[in-house]
Amino acid sequence: MPNRLVFPGGAIDSEDRRVIPGTNLKKDVAARLTRTLTPTRARALAAAAVRETYEETGLFLAAPINQRSKNKLANWQAFYDREMGPALGALDYFFRAVTPPGNVRRYDARFFLTSAEHTQGDIAGDGEIIDIGWYDLAIVKTDPNVHGITARVLSEAEIVLMNPGLLQKRGARHSRHINGKQVITVEGEQS
Repeated sequence: MPNRLVFPGGAIDSEDRRVIPGTNLKKDVAARLTRTLTPTRARALAAAAVRETYEETGLFLAAPINQRSKNKLANWQAFYDREMGPALGALDYFFRAVTPPGNVRRYDARFFLTSAEHTQGDIAGDGEIIDIGWYDLAIVKTDPNVHGITARVLSEAEIVLMNPGLLQKRGARHSRHINGKQVITVEGEQS
């Protein structure tokens, strides 16, 4: 999305399935993800989120690993050089958004939260995203460069942040389009 405020992200690659994590997903996060994904895909999705965040922002969400990987995973080399793996246990899965049918570009995106205290490194991306930085949620939500779905995700994040324990009680929410209308449900439940 050119000239828009966006989140770091991208697709799962084959290495994300084989990376050795520094910490595993928390049980409640894994349970939320596996409502619609296999456990292997859920773990790979979380690993991809960590990798994409590093690639696009320069920030590591990492924890020490007890074993050296025998695999030569090029996309994870910066982590392995530090004897670290993705800190999947620092992620909290809270929202899924699927674009409406008929759009030229479709996506099925899942969004995670983590505390900035879990990150390491300096903000400096790979050039894919410009103006990388920490932004005030209240200001960003009203920015005209925020796409509608991004604003929705930010609102959902704010609700979760203001209501500790909500995700454990309710689960992650899911935005999709049915008969031309946006519908928000708890993921895995029928609308």
